[in-house]
Amino acid sequence: AATLLTTATAVGLIVSGTFQRLAAMTSFFLAANYCFSCLALIVLRRREPELRRPYRAWGYPWSVWVVIVGGVIFLVAMLVGDPFNGLAALGLLAVGLIARSALTRGAIPP
Repeated sequence: AATLLTTATAVGLIVSGTFQRLAAMTSFFLAANYCFSCLALIVLRRREPELRRPYRAWGYPWSVWVVIVGGVIFLVAMLVGDPFNGLAALGLLAVGLIARSALTRGAIPP
């Protein structure tokens, strides 16, 4: 369902001539995803230090912090330089989180 909704949104943006908006919002989400993934890596390694690590994070923790700082700088720069698309991306993220919360209310967590 999420893939179909994302595809429908992308097709709607392309058809409406706002492909640049789609590209700007996608770059915002990718940078945010990198930041949150790196933060999750730090949190999980601190929370469960004895857990087996199936992969190595080269340069950890410095490389992770470089990605986080770079991502945050990009996100802030986008909000300052292109506030319309930055705020639209944040609004879309908020709508998605609210919809997810509403759809999973009462569901048993995995």
